[in-house]
Amino acid sequence: MVPYILMFGLSCLNFRLAYLLRKYKTIKILFVLIGLLLPCILAGARDNTIGTDMLVYGDAYLNYAQRYNTLSSFMNFNYLGGEPLFKILSYISAHYFGQFGYYFALEFACILPVYATFVRRGWEKYSWLGMLIYYLCFYSFSLNLLRQSIAMSIIFWGYNYIVERKPIKFCVSVVIAAGFHLTAAIMLLLYPIHRMVTYVQDKDSKNIFSRIIGPYRKLIYALIILLCVAVLFLYSSLLPIIIALTGRFEGQLEFLSGGISMYWPYWLIMSLPIFLLFRRYNVRRSMDEEYSFLYLMFALSIILFQVIGINSESYRISLYFMQFLILLMVKSGCTEYQTFRIILERWCILIFLGAYYVYFFIIALFNHVYPYTSSMLGI
Repeated sequence: MVPYILMFGLSCLNFRLAYLLRKYKTIKILFVLIGLLLPCILAGARDNTIGTDMLVYGDAYLNYAQRYNTLSSFMNFNYLGGEPLFKILSYISAHYFGQFGYYFALEFACILPVYATFVRRGWEKYSWLGMLIYYLCFYSFSLNLLRQSIAMSIIFWGYNYIVERKPIKFCVSVVIAAGFHLTAAIMLLLYPIHRMVTYVQDKDSKNIFSRIIGPYRKLIYALIILLCVAVLFLYSSLLPIIIALTGRFEGQLEFLSGGISMYWPYWLIMSLPIFLLFRRYNVRRSMDEEYSFLYLMFALSIILFQVIGINSESYRISLYFMQFLILLMVKSGCTEYQTFRIILERWCILIFLGAYYVYFFIIALFNHVYPYTSSMLGI
């Protein structure tokens, strides 16, 4: 547990120092690089027993990438299946930089888009907070769900294009993310959902549509959630057809499901207090469209996780929505509406997430990332 806590603390400290010393560009870049590299080094130096997917397919990609002499021959090797962009990244990093470089590169592909999103959104002051939440909630997943974690981070970056209303760039982001994990394709729904939330929340709009549906926004949000759940089940039916038609991604269904359903009650228990605290915060202030969208996405993640007993893929899909908790927390920190009670509640949420991390990943041994061992680091 100590290596993780030490890394989380030092990385976030570097991001904070980078902001405080932002006037000195060279020093700022140095602190940012250290903050980004620390979690990547920890991931790259770990033994292959850290993370269940390491032995499922992580080491297999590593070994085959080192065995093949050309990228084209590796791409044509379909025994492992897998999405094309993940195979390209795997080959380049593993073939030329070995095991450490391979897992280092995969983690860097997860970390960089997350931090870059805070910078682009103008939230660099609270980047340490966003990265801390990412570490507590998603870093352990990135050591296990190798392909999907990269796809999730790319979708996270794609959120910038949703806010900036650049649908083409957002669609390109989704396509790139799907090149690492096919489940990312369902995130194309995010853009129309955001536009709908915008219409519903805009009370002062002269748009007739906005004025008509405005009073029924709670009903609209409920319908959006139901629609997303329905699309999830449709996706489950279409995926075997896609595999049959393309002759690729044969291992997708196997990797999508697994023995995770036993954990759904714990996620519900951990999520509801956070959900209710944000709900209280929303009631006290008028929500803007972005906050409403982020809140809706987090609520959707809770609901999708609960239908895991009916559809095991809902667990994977819920992770894409769950990561919006990071933006929700950071945005609440950036608002000018600050009271002692709100700040206290925010710290309570952080403590709660810390308890979530300890219980899930340390006590329940979820994702098998504890205890951390590294023959390379002598741990």
